Amino acid sequence: MIESVESALLSCILQDGTKMLEVVDSGLSPQHFESLPFRLMYKSVLALHRSGVPISVITVRDHMLDVGSLESAGGEAAIHHIGLDLPDPHAFPSFIETIKGRAITRSVFEMGQRLVDIREQGLSADEVLARCSGLYEQVIDNSRLHTQGTTAEEGITALVEDVKEGIKPGLATGFQDLNDILYGLCPGKVYVIAGRPGMGKTALAGNMVAHIGESVGGRIAMFSLEMGVQELMLRWLSDFVNIPANRIKQGTLQKSEWQKLEEAKEAISKWKLVIDDGGILSVDRLAARVKHMKLESQGLDLVVVDYLQLMDMGRGNKNDEIGRITARTKQLAKEVDVPVIMISQLSRAPENRPDKRPTLPDLRESGAIEQDADVVMFVFREGAYKAVDDTGGVTDLIVAKNRAGATGVIKMRFHPEITRFTRYY
Repeated sequence: MIESVESALLSCILQDGTKMLEVVDSGLSPQHFESLPFRLMYKSVLALHRSGVPISVITVRDHMLDVGSLESAGGEAAIHHIGLDLPDPHAFPSFIETIKGRAITRSVFEMGQRLVDIREQGLSADEVLARCSGLYEQVIDNSRLHTQGTTAEEGITALVEDVKEGIKPGLATGFQDLNDILYGLCPGKVYVIAGRPGMGKTALAGNMVAHIGESVGGRIAMFSLEMGVQELMLRWLSDFVNIPANRIKQGTLQKSEWQKLEEAKEAISKWKLVIDDGGILSVDRLAARVKHMKLESQGLDLVVVDYLQLMDMGRGNKNDEIGRITARTKQLAKEVDVPVIMISQLSRAPENRPDKRPTLPDLRESGAIEQDADVVMFVFREGAYKAVDDTGGVTDLIVAKNRAGATGVIKMRFHPEITRFTRYY
């Protein structure tokens, strides 16, 4: 059946060379053709079109003769046979879609066969997952083969229409000053929250998760490589009921406080949040888990990774591996169209300076973090360097990089007993 569709498409082109404009716009490539003779013919048709040569049975025959593909395609008689067909030209768009759809189906079946081959190789679970993820990416890439991109006219028209309707902001973080700078957490972007140990990086990300889970109702996937589920839940519970975590752990609560805990339990239970604290996490496993979660939960609004330097670096150079992780994470954010928050440690460089405020070169191990991130934020508390913090938890959230907008410093207060950040005033 597919051979007759491929033959019909080529016949329409041979009878009306202007059909190639529609074909080229569709992104149809020779690799989409299942039949080798028709694939070879289409290669010559495509080459003639690009050279500006009129397309006909004669010009296609001559080109195939020149490149040595005529005999493999069935000879001159095969081309003449196609030229004599008279398919319905109105069905031409359906011919294109059928050929492309069949090509994707073939890719999936080929992937299945390669998965069977992988099973026999005795690989580790992580290696199998990486291979499967790679095969999946190939299928997706092949389905988008030779797309034509977006013209300037299409791009600017879409933007102006969006502006007229009002560009929708990203996810609200729970901090209005930060929302004003970032315009929310936008799909497809990577947000790095960095700082030295003890500054409150995870607490800040956790506050955002709590706000999005409670107030926005967003679906969140959190990969926690440092803290377990219980520790994270204790933080959220303490913040929710405004009771220090130590008192909750000790169980020294009044009756009214126990009631608050029960109410908080009911509320937090409704968050659309999945926490993966399973230990070793490679970037390939991250990509596979995120894509699975998006399909399984009928959507995904936010991904959080805590933290970058604890991810599986493989056996390569650490700087190179971090670069690979950040580049792949950026690609993942765009593929699933979801914002990704990635927490990162800083180097010790700030410790050796009189002014310990972090800067972009302090990002630990690799400049690729700065390069691949859309936004880089530093959490800095001067009080963290004092034996006794007499600053009242004053914190600078330094937006050091913002690819789509302004940078600046947001004043906040940190309440470590309940791991909550609030506005400075």
